[in-house]
Amino acid sequence: MNERASLPPVLKVYRVELELPEEGLATTVLVAPVGEAEYQIYSFPFLSQTVSVRDVVDAVFVEDNESREVDCLRLRCVKSRAKWHVRQFMCPPEVVASPDFSSGIDRLQEAGGFWESLGDLHAIYWPPETQFSPSASLLSLIGDTNDV
Repeated sequence: MNERASLPPVLKVYRVELELPEEGLATTVLVAPVGEAEYQIYSFPFLSQTVSVRDVVDAVFVEDNESREVDCLRLRCVKSRAKWHVRQFMCPPEVVASPDFSSGIDRLQEAGGFWESLGDLHAIYWPPETQFSPSASLLSLIGDTNDV
């Protein structure tokens, strides 16, 4: 059997600035095209209350884009909500480098989740259908915050 035949298709993900007019906010995210003017969000739009990770949005390219470092999309609406669990937290580098944090992140990834950072601001995500819950050791490091 050809091993390449069992590999998943390559997903093209692009880094864009996403304008959120209702919030008066623009945030950099990773998106993948999933249809005509439809994109799935693959990273957390920090500070946004409108969209979240893995949501599918309807967005259009902004034409007057010369002053931006990346392409810009303007949100028109959220087409479908993914309802992933999200916890944002502040955490210094020495905590992120700790074995307890690493162990908690390993369990998160085993459950299909992931994490990302923006300086000392971090976020962990996990799918709605999983039974994952941040372990006590991870919560003791990041604080017992509510899902976003």
